[in-house]
Amino acid sequence: MREPQQEEFTIMFADVADSTGLYEQLGDIEAQSTISQCLGLVRDLVERTQGRIIKTAGDDIMCMFDRADLALMAACSIQEALAEEMVFDDITVAMHIGVHSGLGLITEGDVFGDIVNVAARVTSAAKAEQILTTKDSIDRLPADFEAVTRPYDKVQVKGRIQPVDIYEVLWKGAGDVTGVMNVETFAQGGSILKLRNCGLEFDLKSDMAAFIIGRDLECCLTINGTM
Repeated sequence: MREPQQEEFTIMFADVADSTGLYEQLGDIEAQSTISQCLGLVRDLVERTQGRIIKTAGDDIMCMFDRADLALMAACSIQEALAEEMVFDDITVAMHIGVHSGLGLITEGDVFGDIVNVAARVTSAAKAEQILTTKDSIDRLPADFEAVTRPYDKVQVKGRIQPVDIYEVLWKGAGDVTGVMNVETFAQGGSILKLRNCGLEFDLKSDMAAFIIGRDLECCLTINGTM
C-alpha cells in the first residue's frame, strides 16, 4: 500500500444546488436520475480538463487537479454547460462550486488534510451558479488566465485561527456585475454610520442588528445600481 504523501494540488467540490427541491419537484426516482446525469456531466468535463474524480457522495462530487487554472477552467465549463437551455429536458439544475489549492495528503484513491476542509467550506459559501475560490488558488494562476476574479468575502474554517479570503470567478458576461468597494481605505470615525439614499436617511449604531443593502426588494435599503 502506498504511504500517504504530502503534495501540492488543487481540490474542486461541485455540489447540486437545492437537491431537496428537486426531490420535491420530481420525485425520488426522477430526481436521482437527474442528479446522476448532472454528476456525469461534471465527471466528463473534469476529465477533459486533466482532472481526476476522487469520490462522489449524494449530490456532490470531489475532484483533484495538478494546477489551479485547470480546476477553474473545469469549473467554468461546468457552469457554462448547465446554463445552456434544455440540458436536462426542461429541468433547471444548478451547482455551486468551490476550489482551493495547497498541500494535502494523497493515499490510494483519496486525499486528506486542511486543503479538503477549506475547499468544502468555500463550496458551502457559494450560491447556485457561483464559483468561489481562495487566494491560494488565485496566487497560482498564470498571468494570461482568461476568467476574471474579484474579492468576495472571508469565511471561517474549522481548525484555522484566521478567516480565509475567498474570491468569485466571473464565468459569464460581466455587463451586470456588482462592483466591490475597498472598505480598507475608509477611515474609522464615530459610533454612528449615516446612510442617505434617494431622500431616505438611516442612522446605524454598532449595537444594532444586521442592516442589509442590495437590489432585492426585501433588503432593509433597496438600491438601483451596480456598486
